[in-house]
Parts: sequence; structure tokens; C-alpha cells
Amino acid sequence: MQTSIQIQLRASKLFALMVLAVGIGSVAVLLLLALAWWLTLLLITAIIGYLIYVLRQTVFLVNKSSIVALELSLEHGCQLLCHDQRWVPFEICGDSLRTGFLVVLNCRSKSKFNRACVIWRDSVSADDFSRLSLFLFAWR
Repeated sequence: MQTSIQIQLRASKLFALMVLAVGIGSVAVLLLLALAWWLTLLLITAIIGYLIYVLRQTVFLVNKSSIVALELSLEHGCQLLCHDQRWVPFEICGDSLRTGFLVVLNCRSKSKFNRACVIWRDSVSADDFSRLSLFLFAWR
């Protein structure tokens, strides 16, 4: 059994489509509501701003704090590499999720700062995704 793995993340088309679908659905619901025009415009602007943030942070991985790689070790825990080339040590919480198409790593730093690392099946190679799933199964 491998005691550590390092995985490089890339943009996920599946996650991008999901985020855009949720955003478009939210705007459509707002347009159907009988709200004042200025309130509708304000809420649509907020939704578009949040969509841009989510797409930059978790889909296209271009913000400074975006996670672009992770290293998991049975001895040393988890380290996340941010886009600004900074390694941040975290420990994996027990409520992390692993499915056939998605892995959500809930991580906590030593300063009790929580962070979720969302890894879609198309954001890593097939080999890396299966190694990650096996590693998390062995970790539990």
C-alpha cells in the first residue's frame, strides 16, 4: 500500500457546467418573481459576481488561494498547494465524502480554519482519481 500520493488538479468541465446551470436557474427564478426592478437587478448582479468568484476559485483554479495540487500522506496528513505556490498543511476531517464521480475533502488547519477541496472525476487523471479513492478508503 502506498503511504503518500500527490495529485495535480485541473479545471473541471463538469463542475463548470453545474455551476453555470445553478446560476442560470437562479437568475430565471428571480426574473419570474414579482420583485421591484432595482431589487431584481441587485440580486442578479450579486449572483453573477458570486458565479465569477466560484468559477475562478474552484473551477478554473486561477485565484491565489485556489487549490492546484494536494499531497496526502498516512504519516503527515494532508498538504494543499495553492495557486501562489504556497503549501498549507491540513488534516482531513472525518466528514469527507467519496463517491464514484466526486471527492470532497473537508480539511482543518492547525489554526482551526476549515476548507473544502472539491475534486471532480474530470479534474484529475483516471489513475489519480482511483488512487485517491483507494487512499481515502485505507485512511478511514
